[in-house]
Amino acid sequence: MAEHSPQITYNLETDSLEINSQLDEDIKISARQQIIAEALAREPGVEAEVENGTVNTRIEVLKLMADAFKNKKDAEIASIINRMESLVFADPFSSDRVISLRDWFDRAAKGYIFPSFQRYINAGISDDVAKETLTAMARSFGSELEKRAISDYSGYYGKHTTWSFDLGLAPAKFGLDKLEETPEFYVETTGEVAWNNLKLTTLGDCACWGALGEDRGHIPLRSDRLQLYHLNAHNWDYARQSLSMVLGVGVLARHAAQYEGQEDIFAGVEWTEPREIPKSW
Repeated sequence: MAEHSPQITYNLETDSLEINSQLDEDIKISARQQIIAEALAREPGVEAEVENGTVNTRIEVLKLMADAFKNKKDAEIASIINRMESLVFADPFSSDRVISLRDWFDRAAKGYIFPSFQRYINAGISDDVAKETLTAMARSFGSELEKRAISDYSGYYGKHTTWSFDLGLAPAKFGLDKLEETPEFYVETTGEVAWNNLKLTTLGDCACWGALGEDRGHIPLRSDRLQLYHLNAHNWDYARQSLSMVLGVGVLARHAAQYEGQEDIFAGVEWTEPREIPKSW
């Protein structure tokens, strides 16, 4: 099994959101990223350090944002999120990052799924982990909703719910596109496999995070790009929803990074006959 290093994790018990991101190869951009990291480190509850081309950030979420949660100061939360996006956008796809964020803003984010995360959710999510995930998602809406998320939890048939927060996990078909080459030909092969499909829903008007059908239908398999597909934001209207989703998926990423199963997620693929394309065309 390939080694993996999570870009983002969240520990509900210690209230620690940890993000490990790589600096951009462009010197001017990486210099700006370092300035942003230094500014974040001056915020209460934030530690950020640059070492060997990476930025390691640790945020005590409640210490940094408790007032913003309580008084619905979305602009303050959006400011933190936008600065974090400046750190995560350059993260590479060439190594297994469990799940990584791109285009993370107050009303949108893409969550790229890597093989280790897919392996973990294929095995199913326990009630304890689901409850932890949903409680983390409720945290950005204040302590009362967090308590309610704990007391109202129920789980059945792959759907975990607590009032206005849901974690859905259901089998779905995923299409794969594999491109290989020989000295004379490019070889294209398509396939289909059944994996578990994740969908998160947070407080709001159908605010959810999941993979679109077209993204699940054509997953390019490349040796230098390990990401499989990405989660898309739907109906996110304010920054607390965005943070809610990231805290929830951060919990799942932390558990996925610790998962010791070695199942081959491609073992059940039904491949078509390869199609050879001459390189001379």
